[in-house]
Amino acid sequence: MRIIFLLIIFHIIIFESKAQKEDYIWIFGYDSNLYTAGNESYIFDYNKGSSPNGMSNVIPLWIRGNNASICDADGNLLFYTNGCHVADANHEIMPNGSGINEGNFLEEFRQDTCAHYPGLQDVMILPDPADENGYYLLHKTVEYDGEDIFINNIKYTYIDLTLNAGSGDVTEKNIDILPVDEVIFQSYLIAISK
Repeated sequence: MRIIFLLIIFHIIIFESKAQKEDYIWIFGYDSNLYTAGNESYIFDYNKGSSPNGMSNVIPLWIRGNNASICDADGNLLFYTNGCHVADANHEIMPNGSGINEGNFLEEFRQDTCAHYPGLQDVMILPDPADENGYYLLHKTVEYDGEDIFINNIKYTYIDLTLNAGSGDVTEKNIDILPVDEVIFQSYLIAISK
């Protein structure tokens, strides 16, 4: 029953959302405070043209393959993620914004830290159709069972932008959507609006 309910919600999100400039800011790269000089972060802000601007020493995340960001209807950044953490528009990790996709893989291969999360197109942000200040972060969790590395679920994390003085807060985290143990492909997580 829960799966049917979530599928209906996501059907509404995908087919009833009216996109404007929600995808106008893309963030990539590395925080040069954590890594060697010259590894900068870059922001593509399509409000200001199509050339990237450097953001050295600004973002708190290492953003590599997995990333997603969302803007308001006017193209102003609301928040972004690297698949492990959620950062607000002020480039601060949101309260409860760490520990996205936590599990055996991060414990074994990243020593419970997450400079970057493996995969491409394994995370996305969708607006909550019932609350203009709420967003679903959909993500695939990489698992490790001692022998194999695999993905067996899609999860959601919920962000409420009315909290933390309007900068947002993660209120639900790592909630299973699919039945566990259904092995799924890496990448290919997309949404299409009508």
